[in-house]
Amino acid sequence: MMYFDDGSLDRAWFHLLNAGPHAPGWIDILGIAGAVGLIYLVPVFLAAAWLWGRSQRRSGLLAAFVAIWLGVGINQLIGLFLFEPRPFMLHLGRTLLAHAPNSAFPSDHVTVLTALAVTLLLRRDWRTWGAGFTLSAVVVGWARIFVGVHWPFDILGAFVVGTLAALITAVGWRVGGEPVTRWGEDIYRRLLAPVIARGWIRG
Repeated sequence: MMYFDDGSLDRAWFHLLNAGPHAPGWIDILGIAGAVGLIYLVPVFLAAAWLWGRSQRRSGLLAAFVAIWLGVGINQLIGLFLFEPRPFMLHLGRTLLAHAPNSAFPSDHVTVLTALAVTLLLRRDWRTWGAGFTLSAVVVGWARIFVGVHWPFDILGAFVVGTLAALITAVGWRVGGEPVTRWGEDIYRRLLAPVIARGWIRG
């Protein structure tokens, strides 16, 4: 396995963005909330938009789901060949969040949000949400550096992987998106037919 060392630029940016010893407590709280909490918007959004949104827009949601997992899969492959220690493993910066000592590059959180954001931006009916999730990805990227679990280059790498996953999915979706969406909706309607019949969720 190769070890990642990008030199001083990444380290310099890290010290610029990481929580300093004199940072106000409220900024620490915001940083932790952004680093941990914002990622949960992804499953909540996907589930709510699928269950209560228009069926015509479900293809985009399913494409985003595929792009997210493709991005995470790419990250796992990178981790097999490239190991980057997290800042706290090198006793650098201030750490506000406990984290497993695994490879830092790229950030899974930012990859997920970027894959979702780019997929939505590529679809006219989801672009407002895509812009919102783009902002979320930037905030989470800052927060993950701020709490001391990622380097800036981990975040930049995640933007690249997430965008690549979204673009690859978009190309494949032109061919297989329609049948995959029909298959997904068919399973959904079969499994939740009683709930749909009561009007609690959309069919």
